[in-house]
Amino acid sequence: MLKFICQECGNEFKGYKTTGGKDRKFCSRECEIKNRTGKQNKNNWKGIWKKCPVCNTKFYVYPYEINIKKTCSKKCKYEYEHKKGIHQGENCNFWKGGYDLYKGANWYHQRKLARERDNNTCQECGKKLKNHHKQMIVHHIVPYRFFMNDYIKANDLNNLITLCHNCHAKQKSHHWLSVPKKYQHLLQGVKPQERVKRKIGINKYTQEEIDFILENKGKMTYKEMSNKINRSVDSIASKVYEINKKR
Repeated sequence: MLKFICQECGNEFKGYKTTGGKDRKFCSRECEIKNRTGKQNKNNWKGIWKKCPVCNTKFYVYPYEINIKKTCSKKCKYEYEHKKGIHQGENCNFWKGGYDLYKGANWYHQRKLARERDNNTCQECGKKLKNHHKQMIVHHIVPYRFFMNDYIKANDLNNLITLCHNCHAKQKSHHWLSVPKKYQHLLQGVKPQERVKRKIGINKYTQEEIDFILENKGKMTYKEMSNKINRSVDSIASKVYEINKKR
């Protein structure tokens, strides 16, 4: 047996040469792992230390991550990208003009009529509301973005169809760059209009409304509450979910 010096701990140890006839470098598997990872041996560190711009935590970055990694964790990464507007709006790979929740003054009324017309049944798979356990989605056959904010034409019942969540997710129209000839007739007579800018906080719940919901939550249905405080059923359902989440 020959004597070797461990490159990690510096201790002398006995052993045989490797199969390739080379000298042994480490006295044990533990020393070999420490030397390779570099986490325990600071002399082997080739990366740099950075300061997280979100939480100010100091973290180590390996050489291949120096120009890539900017934050200490995924949580901070998402917060950093949100503040900077990275992957949002026109910076997103899937940007196709944006998505606006507001679909005109008559949207909620037309959506209700479409569900009633289709008997709350998915028009593709035939699934009914009682078997769906979620409110049916009313889908624009030709997406709203092609109507240039003409919500009267966009929300016409001929352009609306009731679908379950699964069938709605499979609709190819979500990815249309142009409207196929088959559906061009739905765009006839469209009158371009300016996009309606909604004031922030205009639909904010008052404290009286919140107190009413807290008092009657579980006693009244969402529909009964909506009739009392003149809010949509979906809006009240969202508010109840928000209240329950905070508690």
